[in-house]
Amino acid sequence: MNGSPITKLINISLAGLFLSLLILPFSEVMVILPLGVVMYFIISKTGKQALVYIAILGFLLITSEWNDLFRKIAIFGGTAVLSYLAFFKSFYEKRKLKPVPKDITAFAVFVLVTSAISSILSINPAMGFNAVIKQAFFYYLVFLIYQISYDYDSMKMLSAITFITALAVTAGTLVMFLSLGWAAILSADAGLRTSGVYENINAAGSIVALGTVVLLGYLFTFGSKAEKKYKYLSYFILLLFTAALLITNSRASFLLVGFTVIMFVIIFKRHLVKYGAAGLLLLAFILAISPQLDEIIEVYLRLDRIMNIRDILWRMSFDAIADNPVWGIGPDVFKEYFYKYLPVMMGSYPESKVRYLYEVAGTSGLSHNFLLYRFTELGIPGLISALWLPFLYFRYGLTAYDVTKERDPQKAKFILVLFLMGIGIFLRSAFESIGIMTYGWIMLDLPFWFFFVILVNYSQPDYSPADTVKGAPSENESQSPSPANQ
Repeated sequence: MNGSPITKLINISLAGLFLSLLILPFSEVMVILPLGVVMYFIISKTGKQALVYIAILGFLLITSEWNDLFRKIAIFGGTAVLSYLAFFKSFYEKRKLKPVPKDITAFAVFVLVTSAISSILSINPAMGFNAVIKQAFFYYLVFLIYQISYDYDSMKMLSAITFITALAVTAGTLVMFLSLGWAAILSADAGLRTSGVYENINAAGSIVALGTVVLLGYLFTFGSKAEKKYKYLSYFILLLFTAALLITNSRASFLLVGFTVIMFVIIFKRHLVKYGAAGLLLLAFILAISPQLDEIIEVYLRLDRIMNIRDILWRMSFDAIADNPVWGIGPDVFKEYFYKYLPVMMGSYPESKVRYLYEVAGTSGLSHNFLLYRFTELGIPGLISALWLPFLYFRYGLTAYDVTKERDPQKAKFILVLFLMGIGIFLRSAFESIGIMTYGWIMLDLPFWFFFVILVNYSQPDYSPADTVKGAPSENESQSPSPANQ
């Protein structure tokens, strides 16, 4: 272990972090120098796979709230790294690029073309085309990740990146919580907003929820074979994730985790169903005899305003759709229609909540429902794309599971985990627009596309022979159909 690439990576990273902290007071820009030195040594010591980790983690962790300069460096530097690995490495190794399935290509082209038309017809074409360009750039990133991921190690890598990101967000959340204390939490109207990693509380909750589900998927599928020390470490990290989820208090993220946990138990640990049912009955009994506890839970979950301002935003979205049903109001311009379709009185409490959202929120995903968001801004084509994407996900996910279970049932279980995570994300999208396809919001949308890329790869009957295990059929023996070839 002393000479392993992971150990070298950790040691070099810690040294670079220490050097960065020493010179940070003099100039933020000077931190680029030690980071560049660290990257050079990481590449030379651990190989190209470390480059992939660094590039993609940079997309997810270096946010504009932290440092806008670093964010740009992370995006364009990471894109350059992935482009090199996808194109030039393939050229020198005389390896062809993997073809993108035709139905996914058609989907991406449809989204970009219809978004461009909607932009032209909107009240702010410049903002609309900016959103289209960001979406096109995001698709290019997904294409690069698809090209460099082709085997079981790639599946582990993308899952690990999601897990590491969630761990970093969890650390930021817990540090913020400990520094502010309970008084600040209880006085905050929407719970704790994490800073340093993500300022958006729903974004933080979403990432932590995905990391939680990745870890639970590992425990449910491979946990029985893990060494005790890794089991205990996993349980400790799961405890940290749970604490971060409770602090962020993102109810949509609770829905994501709750759905996947229930499905994991039903599929992988059916004998636990009776204990879960007994636990729920016990909880219901305790709440029935303890009004004080019931009130605490009601306040914590904000049950008195369960929809918050979502019902107002949904009514505004429906009104916008009624006036612009075909091509929508245009990408990223919903905020400009807020006060045209506001259904409450000016100066009222609901209006103050809408005004707060208007002042602090970005421009994407403000409908707080994925279907409404796409329908409102892009019209009927947007609604089509919002229904088309889940169809593609289901199709490739089920095919990937069918193909993989014939080769390696253990890996098929983890494919099923990722498939269920995607379904959980779609369920979450009933209350949050972000996290799937938000005009290239990289740090929020990319994890979902990690899972989609894995499912597309594993739906192919001719994936890398190195991916099979001893005794499993070779790629020539697999007769399972692939959606790409149907």
